[in-house]
Amino acid sequence: MQARRAPGRPPRLTPRQRARLLTLLLRGAMAQGYRMELWTTQRIAEVIAEHFGVHYHRDHVGRLMASLGWSYHKSELRTRERDEAPIARWNRTAWPRRKTTPRGWGAHLVCVAASGFLLVPLVHLERFPAYAPELNPDEGVWTLAKAIVANGRPDDFDTFVIHVHEADTRIGHFQTNLRGCVLQSNPLF
Repeated sequence: MQARRAPGRPPRLTPRQRARLLTLLLRGAMAQGYRMELWTTQRIAEVIAEHFGVHYHRDHVGRLMASLGWSYHKSELRTRERDEAPIARWNRTAWPRRKTTPRGWGAHLVCVAASGFLLVPLVHLERFPAYAPELNPDEGVWTLAKAIVANGRPDDFDTFVIHVHEADTRIGHFQTNLRGCVLQSNPLF
């Protein structure tokens, strides 16, 4: 007796429809009436519904696109003022001297109130290149804090302050969060 694969639910788009979908997507989002060339799973779901009458949840669209060989790419938002030369220079010169650990700088990394970093006993100030937030570990801390606070819906300012304090406490208690912010702050690490 030979094992057979369970057939499962049949695909809702035929192979011909899948090929047509790729053709539509390759023409670009603006060709489908969107104001900018950005495909999101929600937009692709709308195109599928409009052209093929099949309604997919946007989460399933991601799996469908993966099966078609497409992958998700998160866009990086960068300002026009960004100058890549000083950032590259900082990555080549300043970062290698400091990438070992704060102890390598003769300092200790500790968390203090307001989700900040304090280097003790030696305070080392590092000037980051302009418009390069990905190099600054503090940006990761603020991202964590915003994610924690965003899940709450404070009714007034006092409740908001309580949420911010809770975020500060949660981030400070988990050293791995802080270490992750430092490690993620430079792709060369």
